[in-house]
Amino acid sequence: MNAGVRYGLDADHWIEPDDPIWNEPLPTGSLTEASRPGDSPTYGELMLHVEEFVNKLFEDDPDRYWKSLRRRKNRSKPEFGETDTIRLVKHGACYHVCRVSMPMLYGAGELSVNVATNPAGRAIMEADFRLMARHSVRCPVSVVPKVFRYEEIRQGDGQTWAMFAAEWLTGFHEFHHSFDPKRNRLGVQIWDTDTEYRFLSSRQERSLYRRIAKVLTLLYDIRTGSEVHPWHHAAGDFVVRQDRRGLQVRLITIRGDTPLFNPVEGDDPEAMLTRLLFFLCNVSIRNRLDRIDGVGDLCWADEMAVAATVEGFFEALCVHEQTEPFPGDMIKAFRGFARALDPIRIYDICDQIVGSYPPNASEIEIIREHLVDHAGALYCALNDFTSGGMSHAAK
Repeated sequence: MNAGVRYGLDADHWIEPDDPIWNEPLPTGSLTEASRPGDSPTYGELMLHVEEFVNKLFEDDPDRYWKSLRRRKNRSKPEFGETDTIRLVKHGACYHVCRVSMPMLYGAGELSVNVATNPAGRAIMEADFRLMARHSVRCPVSVVPKVFRYEEIRQGDGQTWAMFAAEWLTGFHEFHHSFDPKRNRLGVQIWDTDTEYRFLSSRQERSLYRRIAKVLTLLYDIRTGSEVHPWHHAAGDFVVRQDRRGLQVRLITIRGDTPLFNPVEGDDPEAMLTRLLFFLCNVSIRNRLDRIDGVGDLCWADEMAVAATVEGFFEALCVHEQTEPFPGDMIKAFRGFARALDPIRIYDICDQIVGSYPPNASEIEIIREHLVDHAGALYCALNDFTSGGMSHAAK
């Protein structure tokens, strides 16, 4: 243990080896329970393993990680200093998340280190790591954190710790619907733990939904129909940052990347366009779902989220068009394809998508309640966009 490192649970709660919590077992999630009954990993063990893992990263390949985190000019290789910190910030269903801050590093001098201790959690975490590594290279735009290394460490007592390091998205925060007293309605609130929680304006909410749809469409595989899923706003899978350029959005993890289901097979343009339409319908539904304050009742976003989703979808298609193999003009082809649709066809597709959900999925009831209106809103948004009534200028 390095005496210069501070260990914490949040911005104001610091712990030391002589604190009672140091030897307490870590909280459990559905896939973060102890590997062996009665022998749960402790807070202290996690802190020390993370410190050792991060030190080893820089010792093994200092140039790679140092440059990746934007080294300040004329500094020596990084070492833990007096104000370096390791914070355990989240207990997820699959693994624990730590934030490692190293002030010697210029700008984004922070790492996310994710930790799993049982076989199920380790398997999921390794799969997440590989998917994120692949997409961070494949996608022409930065939409997921850069990942650095996955490693499993087996102790003498048989306990195995799995960890992977990734870029900590400094300045990005979780967001959820919450009651906005100034507007007397639900609004989207950014959970900015660095300054204060704050609500987005209506214009910013539209920009948020547009950018989320753009991220998901950029990650979509035009040829195979593979899409990122599952993802949930209630789980905090997307984070947002406000800066001079407006809102920036990132997807913090990728749990799966397969076709949700294949309505049609084949590599011909018609099949690709049909799969793309199913993808858009699915994103338009999922983009409206959240839980109040992240853990409360399910809620359904305003109709403007539908038009924003369509805008973000077409923005990303413009990027795909430059890199993906597609016969002819992809945007023109999808516009023509969408213009031939009617509201009943849109509803039928949305209905098939909801029908594919597990029968006990908690969101089915609220989706069914709004599905007719949602299909109509999506039809109108597509019709407006493909007819030239909506443009990227309306952001």
